[in-house]
This record gives sequence, C-alpha cells and structure tokens, in this order.
Amino acid sequence: MTKAISQPPYRSAMSVNHRILRLSSDIAFRMGRLSCLGTVEGSAPLCAEEVKFTLASEGIKLTASQMRALNAGEEIPSSPLASALLRLYSRLGKADPYSPEILSRFEKEVYPDGVPMRKSSKIEGADYPLPPYNKVRKLLENLFDFEAKNKEIMSPVTLACLLYFEVLALAPYSEQNGILARFWFKAMLGKAGRSMEALRIAKSLFYQKEKLDEAFALAGEKQDSAPFVECLLEIILSSVNALLREASQLEAVPSPSVDRLLSKMARGRFYSAQELCALLGLKSRLGLQKNYLRPALDRGKILMSNPLCPTDRNQRYCKKEGIL
Repeated sequence: MTKAISQPPYRSAMSVNHRILRLSSDIAFRMGRLSCLGTVEGSAPLCAEEVKFTLASEGIKLTASQMRALNAGEEIPSSPLASALLRLYSRLGKADPYSPEILSRFEKEVYPDGVPMRKSSKIEGADYPLPPYNKVRKLLENLFDFEAKNKEIMSPVTLACLLYFEVLALAPYSEQNGILARFWFKAMLGKAGRSMEALRIAKSLFYQKEKLDEAFALAGEKQDSAPFVECLLEIILSSVNALLREASQLEAVPSPSVDRLLSKMARGRFYSAQELCALLGLKSRLGLQKNYLRPALDRGKILMSNPLCPTDRNQRYCKKEGIL
C-alpha cells in the first residue's frame, strides 16, 4: 500500500545524485560491451512484444490470435490501439524524441477520433491535484525545452527517466498517459545507442509496475524525482544485463553455417534468398532460413533490407559492417 501523494509531483526537483550517476555509468559500460558483441536490433516480433506489455501495464490483454497478427506485422481490426502502437514502435528509429513531432505522431495514431485532453484536475489513479488542463500544453513545451537543452550534457538514459516521470506527473490526457510515457521513454532510450532498441523494456516495466508505483509515490513525498529515476535506471540495467547474457551466449556458441554464409557474402551487397541458396548450393529456402539466416540474424551478423516485415517476399540480406 503506497502512501498518498499530497504535493504535485510535477513540481518536484530534478536532482541527479551519486547513485544515479553510478547507475548511468554502469549502463553505458554494458551498452559498450553489447555493441561489441552485436545484438539483435529492432524486429517485428520484438515490437509486438513491446506492444503486448505496454498494453498489459494498462490492464489490456491481447488474445492469442491478436498476438499472432502482431508478430506478423498485420493490422488488428479488433484492437485498433494495438495496431496503432505497433506502427509507432516499428518506426521508433525514425522519430526524434526531442521534437514535439513525436507527440503529434503519437496523438495522430492513438487518438484518430480526437485527443482526449484532460479537462479536470482529477483522474483515476492520481491522488494529487493535477495541473489545470489549459496549462498542460505549456508544461509539455517546457519539458521539450528542458530535454533539448540538456541532451548534450546529461546522460540520455537519465533524461529518458526524467521524461517518464514528468509525463506520468503531468497526466496530459484523460486516459492512456502510461502508454505515452512508455512509448516516449522507449524512443529516448533508442537515442542512447542502437543496442537499446533490442531492450525488452516494456516487459520489464510491466513486471516491476508495483515497484515503480512505490518509487513514484516516494518521489512525490520527497518532492524530488530521484527515487523514481533510480528505480527506472535499476530496471534498465537489469534489462541490459539480460540482453548482454543472451548476446554473450550466442557469441560463445560456434556456428559453422553462419561462418559459411558470411564467407559467401560480399560487403555492401544485399542478396535475395534465391541468390543465397545458389551461393550455398541449397535447394530449400526453408533450410536457408532455419540453418543460416536465422542464426546469423540472432547473432547480429547480417541485416535485412526490410526489418519491419521479416516475411517480405522481396526481403534482401546484407553482411553487417565490420563483419569479415
């Protein structure tokens, strides 16, 4: 049972203490190790999983058939919100989280019938007085200004955590504020390094929701965002460590088929599945996919021309830069 917040958290101080600095440094160090190992970058199944747990954090559960459609990158007529989020998560690398454009893109996708701007100082789940709705836009603009001015001097991961806190504290909409916070948070983490795109961060946030709620309440009580930022950084570090273990295990397992595939591919050239079958002397594309392409993609050794749709019939594959 968390203590009720008496003071508005959006008025809390944005302090950076020694623990925050140490956690940020640990994350940066491990991200450097990940970039050397080569991790799985954003893919349709990963985006689908992020959507699943983003919705789950709001109490929205997807059916098995809806998840199959998400994994295939298909539209879901029965869940337009899931489809909208899949489009957003699939294009995260192209979005600038420091620009108001990302907010406009979110509102356009999630609220096609009109943005439900909050009209009251009270909404379900908030036990403190929220800022008047007519001041929310100005507060969001101030948040953009703060992030843009500090992105060169502060850790982008720490800035992402501060943004998450502020979105929850401001609660600009009458609903789906948590979804905005998690989406924007993921977008900002992506700017901290390409490997961050592979983090299953929405899943981690879902399973740590109670801990986060307690940290948010403590931040409001202390009038300082630090407890919440520390909690988020711990969750990120745990997710990075999990990805690092996964990448290390993949790297340690020899794969003669992957080595053979890479030896046949020229640098800077994209190959169709048919061309690769010919180079390897294979008759079955299924064998190519199972024994060569999937292991190489999992190890981060090759790239797809269209990673957002792995089953694209015109899919091409290229050796990743730096791979011999």
